Amino acid sequence: MYKTKEFVDAYASEKEVHPFRVHMERHTIYELVGDVRRKKVLDIACGTGSYSRLFCELGAEKVVGIDYSKKMIEHAIKKTPEDMPIEYLIANGESFRSPLKFDFVFHSYFLNYASSIDALAEMSKTIYLSLIDGGSMLGIVCMLGKEPSGSVSCCDFYTNFKTQPSEGEEYEIIFRGQNESIKNYNWSLENYEKSLYKSGFKKVVWHKPSHYKSSLLNDDEWSELIDHPVFLAVTAKK
Repeated sequence: MYKTKEFVDAYASEKEVHPFRVHMERHTIYELVGDVRRKKVLDIACGTGSYSRLFCELGAEKVVGIDYSKKMIEHAIKKTPEDMPIEYLIANGESFRSPLKFDFVFHSYFLNYASSIDALAEMSKTIYLSLIDGGSMLGIVCMLGKEPSGSVSCCDFYTNFKTQPSEGEEYEIIFRGQNESIKNYNWSLENYEKSLYKSGFKKVVWHKPSHYKSSLLNDDEWSELIDHPVFLAVTAKK
């Protein structure tokens, strides 16, 4: 998974500078994260660590970031200042079990990797079991928007499906100029909710993206992202 340094470097740069990432994705997280000061945070599917570092900047006492990709973790370690209280681990989020319990769990495009209902249940269980009683979680879940196969969206990626994927069907997200792709699986909000509730969560709530309209995208592009969001946020309490 994500074997080339070129893909990881490009992905990391896009997370930090692309207006969709900065002014919609990150803005949504700011709106929903709450107060993480002096709290222990787990970042599942942390990638190159951009949000792990964000939680430190917001005052987290300790952050543990896990990702299945060795290259992503290597990049995260390289980019993280030594004085930030972050520990990065190469780990499979589906089977990850930590003896340390966290006040807050964040997961970004993690549940989209579930290749079956059973895998989705295990991933939901990882999130739930990682929390202290009364802890909370925030997740970002990929939606397909309305871009047809081969059409590059204003987010600079496209998907390879020709018709709407069926429930649980695999599809790819391909980034502009990159040879590697990200494999996701198409699940309904109903199945995400069932999995989260079954793991033990209470009051699962979905949130549309919030945004700060920068001039780096035009009005039509912002309208597309608002009317046909490519992600939704989800929150819940243990």
